Amino acid sequence: MRIRLAVTNLVPSNSVTGTVTTIIPVGLALSHVKKAVTGSHIGMGEVAIEGEIIDAQTNEILGAVIDSKTGKKYKIGKSTSKWGHAIDIFNAWGKNIRARLDKRSGRE
Repeated sequence: MRIRLAVTNLVPSNSVTGTVTTIIPVGLALSHVKKAVTGSHIGMGEVAIEGEIIDAQTNEILGAVIDSKTGKKYKIGKSTSKWGHAIDIFNAWGKNIRARLDKRSGRE
């Protein structure tokens, strides 16, 4: 099996606006309005990927995925780093892929 992944969108966190809009009530309110309108809070990092799993011998596509995630507003430690949310999202995707492969192979 061969896994091909492409990062199609990568937006760094803005630690200043992310933190300010978490601790100042007016900023928090504005951030929630932005989330309602656009789907993401102010200052949060974002990542999008496209991928496919291919049979290495026949080149048959076994599965495909397109996914996009935005950082979580209240993961304060992740907001202080430019790439904290992106790293957190990549780690979650990696664990998900591993769990699915383990399940398919009977290694749960």
